[in-house]
Amino acid sequence: MCFINFLNQNQGAFLVIFSLIVALATVMYVILTGKLLSENKRLREAQTEPNVSIFPQPGVGIINLIIQNVGLGAAHNINFEVSPSSEISEYLSKRSFVKHGITYLAPNQKLFVFGVRIDDEEKTKLEPIEISVLFENYKKEKYKNSFSIDFAELVDVGMVEESSLKNIHTSLEKISQSLSAITHAIDSIKLGG
Repeated sequence: MCFINFLNQNQGAFLVIFSLIVALATVMYVILTGKLLSENKRLREAQTEPNVSIFPQPGVGIINLIIQNVGLGAAHNINFEVSPSSEISEYLSKRSFVKHGITYLAPNQKLFVFGVRIDDEEKTKLEPIEISVLFENYKKEKYKNSFSIDFAELVDVGMVEESSLKNIHTSLEKISQSLSAITHAIDSIKLGG
């Protein structure tokens, strides 16, 4: 009974304390909700941001330069800056994609820009080049990515493309059929002769 009397006598004080606790919990809830909203906004923006990358890829006897939008949003008004001055950078500077840029790259779109053949003699003269890619998102916000590309690293590296493997497979099948026909013809001659 004593405890109930104590509560009844201090009812106002307990109400104030509990009201403060509820008010503090509400403020914490508002702060956490604000943080969640801010994080959701950043995630939505990240899903619409372009990210244009440029990298070399060895091909069959050549080195290709690949431009790819690895971001989740479309890239607009893509321009390129090539430095320092060298034989390769001068060659690139004359290419249409550097001179005029690229208007649009969809998410995950990949462009094979050029193939360059570099022999062992030229390999010693090659120096790394820097290519800066400048582009915009749909809101016209500007981005810049820079890439250092060293073609000399890839001179001795080759890559067999899938289409080449299919061609090799088809050619081997034709050779096999021809050999079978020759073998059959020889067997017929032996049996007949």
